[in-house]
Amino acid sequence: MKKKLLKFVFAVLFLFLPAISYGQLITIAITANVTGVSDFYNLLEGKVIANVSTITGTYTYNTSTADTNPSSQVGEYFYNNAQYGINWTIGELIFKTNPNVPMFMIGITNNQQGCDGYWVNSYSNSYLPNNVEVNSILWQLDDIGGTAISSTVLPITAPIISDWDYSTLSITGGIGTAPCYTKTFSIGANVVSAVLVPEPMSLLLFGFGLLALRRKNK
Repeated sequence: MKKKLLKFVFAVLFLFLPAISYGQLITIAITANVTGVSDFYNLLEGKVIANVSTITGTYTYNTSTADTNPSSQVGEYFYNNAQYGINWTIGELIFKTNPNVPMFMIGITNNQQGCDGYWVNSYSNSYLPNNVEVNSILWQLDDIGGTAISSTVLPITAPIISDWDYSTLSITGGIGTAPCYTKTFSIGANVVSAVLVPEPMSLLLFGFGLLALRRKNK
């Protein structure tokens, strides 16, 4: 048992030490209920149904990323590495940031005209199996009272949905040349859960904790 636990601990170190060394890797898992579907041309092939289908998956970013917006009230964090981005599923369909040409960003506004905002947006995405382009995968939170957040620094925890007045998730795409598609689809959803996936250091500490507890019990 001890050898197996040690192997687990060192495996976590080996796999995730780069992320620990160069910044904190943050992965947020979301669950959302599909509330609306516009698909006149059946591009989704009936696989996404309003008030029935559920969206699950994660998005990942790194807290060491530099803010590219000079404003003290706006933070914009861009990612073009395949390690980061969105990966959500609706049944058998996968909506994710294109790992070959990733373009993903997180935006934060703090007390801008009295409001707070938080959004994750993937705007270079993998095609669906039937060659339909996914143009945008977006989750946006807005607080008109300006009390949901206190800075534009990238958070190390999941958004607390109840702190925000509005939460909107949308996925859009189509066939043709963006943005002038000849055929389009759109999906709207309500996010009901957002939780932090345990990051590498937490897993490492958990492993050492188990090891220490075993020794104490002996």
